[in-house]
Amino acid sequence: MDLLIEKAITMLLTKETAFFGLFLISFILQWKDKGMLHSFILKQQGVLADLTSAVQDIAKTQDKQHERIERMEDNLDRFYDKVNNRLNDTNK
Repeated sequence: MDLLIEKAITMLLTKETAFFGLFLISFILQWKDKGMLHSFILKQQGVLADLTSAVQDIAKTQDKQHERIERMEDNLDRFYDKVNNRLNDTNK
């Protein structure tokens, strides 16, 4: 395979066809790079979607924990109010 590529390149890069050969080689390399770039972008989009999903899950968990903490604070406030009321009632 390498021999065929080498032979094709030497045939393309003669004095008469040097510019065309360089153009063709650069076109092929650009086309190959474009395909590699496209597949890389598709993979990165998948990674970005996974990250977005993970961040959304974290945000939901934080919201639930925040609500839970607020309920605990409310319960503690009620408990302290009850204790204070009982202490005030016994002191009277």
